[in-house]
Amino acid sequence: MINCDVHDIVEVACVYKIKVELSLSGGKQIIGVATDTKVTDEKREYMVINSGKQLVDIEMDSINKMKAVEVNPHFDEVEFT
Repeated sequence: MINCDVHDIVEVACVYKIKVELSLSGGKQIIGVATDTKVTDEKREYMVINSGKQLVDIEMDSINKMKAVEVNPHFDEVEFT
């Protein structure tokens, strides 16, 4: 579970459809537009990213860092861990 401050920044990224680069555990990276968040019945939180080809659900517990690809007034980079 991520802390509330980080969750607020994720929500801002989704509301403003900010293009982000996510650094995931295991070293994988994904770039796309932050689109939405969702919670499963099992209480797992996901960030929905539009990669340009498809919508990708990224479990928030697997995100180490989110960096804004586009300049915006809200954030540059956020550490999840």
